Amino acid sequence: MNVQPLTADEHERWNKFCLESDDAWFRHTSHSLKYAQAYDPKVDTKSASFMLTHNGEIKAIMPLLIEREGETAELSISDNYGPGPALANEFSWKRRKKVLKEIFAEVDRIAEENNIVRARLQIPATCRRYLQGNISFNYLSRFRFIDTSTNTRIVDLGKSLDQLRADMRKGHRHCIRDADEILNGVVYHSENIDRKSFERYKHCHINDAGEQTRPDETFEQMRTWIEDEKAFLVGAHRDGEFGGFSLFTAFDNGVYYASSARNPESDLYETSVGHYIQWVAIEWMKEQGYDAYDLGIQHFASIPPQIATQKEQNISYFKRGFGGTTQTLYRGERYDDPEFYHE
Repeated sequence: MNVQPLTADEHERWNKFCLESDDAWFRHTSHSLKYAQAYDPKVDTKSASFMLTHNGEIKAIMPLLIEREGETAELSISDNYGPGPALANEFSWKRRKKVLKEIFAEVDRIAEENNIVRARLQIPATCRRYLQGNISFNYLSRFRFIDTSTNTRIVDLGKSLDQLRADMRKGHRHCIRDADEILNGVVYHSENIDRKSFERYKHCHINDAGEQTRPDETFEQMRTWIEDEKAFLVGAHRDGEFGGFSLFTAFDNGVYYASSARNPESDLYETSVGHYIQWVAIEWMKEQGYDAYDLGIQHFASIPPQIATQKEQNISYFKRGFGGTTQTLYRGERYDDPEFYHE
């Protein structure tokens, strides 16, 4: 097969392949890669993404970004784990192993050429192959990656709303019930998103953080995700006064909890606005026919390989209150610089 770099004129074909491959999720797409490249202007970020083709057809893709700070260059996305390869569904497991070898041989070449010190990859927990139970181990370890797997929390949206609510922590159910008496939820999607509503979310995000943490371009991209049915935004308000928002990415039949913000300028700041938004979002996911909802990484303690702050542990506890099951999120790190590894 031929190695072909991802160029702007191939974005449409690349994204079509993402929808077809059981290995892919939203972060494989050019939309997510473009967002990551704009996320931190202080970091020199360049695409090294490539595809394998045969007779002009895409047979596999490998999203890769080179992020360079000073003299240190890594294969990562937003200083975090990028998605692993996505292959065509036609391959048998035997053929998949051969294609993966070809992909990681090219990753090796890119790493050597760019003096990469570390590469970080993960196998998405909301891709069809994972949800169907067809990934049974961390195959990254076959390619010199140290297993740094962690856990995530997946809600099975095939359950009824009554069962989903019953699966929640008792305190969460009470918070949702109380909030429902004073709040109204609104879901912004491709058919009703407008600039004014999105600017309200952006303003809330900036105020909650105390400053603008990323460029305007990234917010604009998120708005286009909603317009293109790749994300949706949920807000909670009382008489038009919004207490908070959450943004969710949606790809194929899976949803990922991407970000949230509460409005510190609102009298609703101390209400259970976050609990309420989650329930409004889950109701809408059910209505749209999604299969799985990934609440995100679970930190149970501050232990290697990821030292979690108390805040991160508290957020994990909050997420677990919405039910679902804790599942393995396969990840791996590879070090090509011994000194950097020891540091």
